[in-house]
Amino acid sequence: MDFQQQEATFKRLEKMHQQKLVSDEEFENARFTLEQAKIARDKARLTRERTTIRSPISGIIAERLVHIGNLVNTATKLFIITDPTEKICRVWVPERDLPRLIVGQKAFITSEIAQTGRFPGWIKRISPVVDPGTGTCKVTIGVKDRQNKLRTVKIGFSNGNRFEALQGVNFGDQVVVVGQNTLKDSVEVRIVDVDSTLTMALKEES
Repeated sequence: MDFQQQEATFKRLEKMHQQKLVSDEEFENARFTLEQAKIARDKARLTRERTTIRSPISGIIAERLVHIGNLVNTATKLFIITDPTEKICRVWVPERDLPRLIVGQKAFITSEIAQTGRFPGWIKRISPVVDPGTGTCKVTIGVKDRQNKLRTVKIGFSNGNRFEALQGVNFGDQVVVVGQNTLKDSVEVRIVDVDSTLTMALKEES
């Protein structure tokens, strides 16, 4: 019996108790039952509030990591939330220029794709490691892009070496698929035979 039914029963018994139609013991039992129902109701409300998942930031769901029926706990990652108005840009700065940079310093970037002038930003992180090959250091810049003019690539279904591009890549665009993690801006790349590369990838997958 839920709280509302218990409350209605108690009110009825309360009137009957005032008219001396029920005993004091029966009335006190009804009062105790109502209090227990109220405790159970409040506990259920608290449990429901705690099961409501709230994101710590405003944004959009970029990826769902769980599905209906999955068991989760407080350490389980459920969603990846992104803020489309804020992006990051990684640049490599010569070591000699590092003393002039500090975290939080204002910066700006330009885009050959957007071609809409400067995008304001700030230095978020400065890597303490200098690349011995180039003598540069990685600097991460946060960029405000409220109108979402900077293009990003959104990946959908993936199967081994195959990926579905949902956004940010047009038909015929050339993309880097090997060594992209260490690729730096303005570095020359060598375009290989697409057909042979695809054939090799399919052989590795099979």
